[in-house]
Amino acid sequence: MKIGIILSALLVMFSISSCAAINNFGYQVNRVLKQQPRETETTSSGSEIKILRQQYAGSDLLKIDSWTVFPDRPVSGDKVTSRIQLVAFKADPDASVELTISRSLIMGKETIQFGKPKIEQLAEGEITLSWNFTLPVDADAGEYVLVTKVDNGKLSEQVKNRFLVQ
Repeated sequence: MKIGIILSALLVMFSISSCAAINNFGYQVNRVLKQQPRETETTSSGSEIKILRQQYAGSDLLKIDSWTVFPDRPVSGDKVTSRIQLVAFKADPDASVELTISRSLIMGKETIQFGKPKIEQLAEGEITLSWNFTLPVDADAGEYVLVTKVDNGKLSEQVKNRFLVQ
């Protein structure tokens, strides 16, 4: 009986939580399960990048660490911001990282592509991609999914941010 009450409480908690948080949590769990063990955990971004460069020496790395969309419950006409944090570097430490970034918005069965994929030349290491768009003033209420794909020519990562338009 107590287990049933606890499970019911957990289900209520998860249904109240933001869809974006649940999506990010699931990705983080999956990423941790697939991740190669690190020699050491560190909070210093420079040290962490150095460790990753040693682990993946001679190969490219593209790894999305976190992402978010806010507000997670916008109304039609609101500005929405997407932020993605990733680590990227090339096998050649002297080369810059070229990323191709594409975004699309899924609303029910309809998908809108946001222009052509954007190509950016960036310094290797920790990278934060921020992007804003405005919801149409006549946007229907419901669940929307912002899909962002990041590609470096050899590796590709894709994230989906769910949010509710009120």
